[in-house]
Amino acid sequence: MPQADVTEPRSGIGLSFSSIVLLAVWFALLTGLGEVTLHIFRKLVLNSYLLDVSPHATWMSPLANLLVFAIPALILILVRKLWPLRVSSEVAVVVFAFLAVLPPFIVFNKLHWLAVAVLAAGFAVNAGRMVRSRPHAFLAFANRSIYWVAAVIVLLATAGSLYPAIAERRALGALPPPPDDAPNVLLIVLDTVRALSLSLYGYGRPTTPNLERLAARGIRFDRAFATAPWTLPSHASMLTGHHPHETSANRTTAMNSRLATLATELSDRGYQTAAFVANGRYAGWESGLTRGFSRYEDRQISVGQMLSQSSIILALSRHPMAISLGFYQPLGRKHAHDVNAGLLRWQARTGRRPFFAFLNYLDAHAPYLPPAGFQRLFGGTATKRVPILTMGLHLAAEWPTPELRLERDAYDQTIAALDHSIGQLLDSLDRRGVLDNTLVVITSDHGEEFGEHGRLGHGRKLYSQVLWVPLVIAGGKSVPREMTVTGAVSLRDIPATVMAIVSPEARSPFPGSSLSRFWTPVDAERSNEPVPVFSQGNFGSSVALDRYHYIKHTDGSVELYDIMTDPEERTNIASTEEGISAISRLRPLLESYGESKTSMK
Repeated sequence: MPQADVTEPRSGIGLSFSSIVLLAVWFALLTGLGEVTLHIFRKLVLNSYLLDVSPHATWMSPLANLLVFAIPALILILVRKLWPLRVSSEVAVVVFAFLAVLPPFIVFNKLHWLAVAVLAAGFAVNAGRMVRSRPHAFLAFANRSIYWVAAVIVLLATAGSLYPAIAERRALGALPPPPDDAPNVLLIVLDTVRALSLSLYGYGRPTTPNLERLAARGIRFDRAFATAPWTLPSHASMLTGHHPHETSANRTTAMNSRLATLATELSDRGYQTAAFVANGRYAGWESGLTRGFSRYEDRQISVGQMLSQSSIILALSRHPMAISLGFYQPLGRKHAHDVNAGLLRWQARTGRRPFFAFLNYLDAHAPYLPPAGFQRLFGGTATKRVPILTMGLHLAAEWPTPELRLERDAYDQTIAALDHSIGQLLDSLDRRGVLDNTLVVITSDHGEEFGEHGRLGHGRKLYSQVLWVPLVIAGGKSVPREMTVTGAVSLRDIPATVMAIVSPEARSPFPGSSLSRFWTPVDAERSNEPVPVFSQGNFGSSVALDRYHYIKHTDGSVELYDIMTDPEERTNIASTEEGISAISRLRPLLESYGESKTSMK
């Protein structure tokens, strides 16, 4: 810790170098500790969903704020060299107190930035006035208390680091013996990857050669629908088998903690479980998806992640000026190679016990930033690209503009890079002799729109660009090879399917219908019966059945598409004779689904 010269005799005498450093460190550590306290208050008192907070914030926030306060400290030191008498305790406190009071305003984000600046300046000036009369006493207090502040931070960080390891050891110790010859289970979710952009489903660009290679060893589902157009409710359905309204998962609420999950059920059967997640906002430790996992790695320890734990740095990184200067990369973003490395490290320690691993990749999410080696794969290099970052953006026309074509190029490149990473992972598991006894399920939580219906992004509408996702199941002794299922299926059937393969004799604890009905002889007749596939969002609900996809928006308008002949849903046939007949069958199903949502409230 810096040792300050606390012999300043009266106001107006310039601070020493060590005193400036002391005050900068003291304010930085207090600001970081204050941010951690603010997050605890939001969680325990306000029951807030902490979107951008890392489990390691206890030490990351103070360290990040040290960098924030280092900048004005260096400026003050420079000014002191030029004009020594201008840098007094009062001046330093005004500068540092201004920064220290900003985080609550940034976190709650209720005031205009100009109002925040005025309020922070007023607080800082008053703090400086309080110090003016007794600068020596204030410096002495800072000098003594900084050790206590640092000790509290170290204790919190140590406790936060030890708890996951202790919890994992306890969970492993409580596992029952696994069944004989139990297959491993690997569930991979490609966040924001739509089926329409995959060569696996006939797309013109070779985006997914490794997925095609995997599908040749198993089953490809040609019409898999997500239950929701965004991350958390879709993931909740994939892990519990429940519809989104039954999981309680939304933008401010985690998944219902009373629901059985695939991880809890497999743990009860002796599986070692772990998750390696890149989407820390809506699939991280706050999401409720962690239930049943003995290890859950979401937000990684990295410089970018540390910087994001300072609300000041995070706000600056998202400012339009920063974006205009080329800072597109979200702070602390976790890439596919990080997810793969986490899984491979963990799998090497699982021994003979079967494992269930859940992977979430975020590489294809906006802003689409393909890694080196893939940036020239599908064009888009002649024009400087400024990534479009706004989700749900209204577009002036339905057909993509030249800028939007660059976005499509980058999106396709990120998918190709992601497919390459998946191939590397599967090859690594194969070399370890693990893949042959591993059931692999690869899908996506939702897709992405690129102007087909006047919008860019996801989360609002329920068109095929957002709901139609890949689904491949391969491996395991009972899964056939080179099979294609053409009918519409729901991702909520994944838990029941996994349990039917892992424990075929046991009754599944999950709702939904196992997709094994498509290849199990005893269920062959039932597999020909079409099952309605429901999806829901904040702006409507939809049902897919046979060849039709019926969408009802919250404003009462309806749309109908023939997804077999019109997979991109370009032509609304709701008002045609064919459409009216189809809607007469689909409307009661969707109304019944809506009634079930109401009854859950």
